[in-house]
Amino acid sequence: MRLRPFLAAGMVAGLLCNLNQAEAQVQFGVRAGANFSNVISKDPDGNKADFTLNPGFHVGATVDIAIADEFALQPGLLFTQKGFQSEVITPIVTTASTATSHHIEVPVNLIFKPELGGGKLLLGAGPYVAYGVGGRFIRTRKEWYKPVEDADPVILTNKENIRLQFLEDVNDQDANKIRYSKPFDYGASLLAGYELKGKYSAQLNAQLGLANLEPTSNGSKLGSKFKNVGFGISLGYKF
Repeated sequence: MRLRPFLAAGMVAGLLCNLNQAEAQVQFGVRAGANFSNVISKDPDGNKADFTLNPGFHVGATVDIAIADEFALQPGLLFTQKGFQSEVITPIVTTASTATSHHIEVPVNLIFKPELGGGKLLLGAGPYVAYGVGGRFIRTRKEWYKPVEDADPVILTNKENIRLQFLEDVNDQDANKIRYSKPFDYGASLLAGYELKGKYSAQLNAQLGLANLEPTSNGSKLGSKFKNVGFGISLGYKF
């Protein structure tokens, strides 16, 4: 009878030890930073569109799950901005466009975390999936003209701010929105960074979209391509 309290205490101590070990193997965190995104866009003849980087941001949560010595699996859930910019210049008209798309993104990276100095080096890679949830298309048109021949030129500016539409088929387009791409995206991601004291981190990210996001027409492919690419910088904190 006298052994029962000691057995119960031992069981409780063992359970608490297992819980502490489980908590040590999983770390929750938050991450936020800047994106610099673009798209690879080609028409059916293979001609590539001349787009440039569009700045944006990302913010969300991560989970580090230790799977081996110096290795962790890190899934995340992020709100992220992507898109592109373009500019078309003619002798009398300049048209500047910015497409900023909004996505819910789930990256899953395998991270190698060797000791380095007072912290840990971060090297990671893995897939991501994302779903488009909205965005804006801003187009600014500037036209130079002379009201009379000897007068100074006058600049007329027209600015449009229109909602983006994600859609599977071009025939589903809303007349009041700008057609963008299919909503579901997937691809590969890379990261490199540094973690200090197991809590604070900074990293560089790069992404290459593998899905062709060009919508179809009545289920038929149009022959063009539209893929997301980009890179960014993140700051993170683990609890």
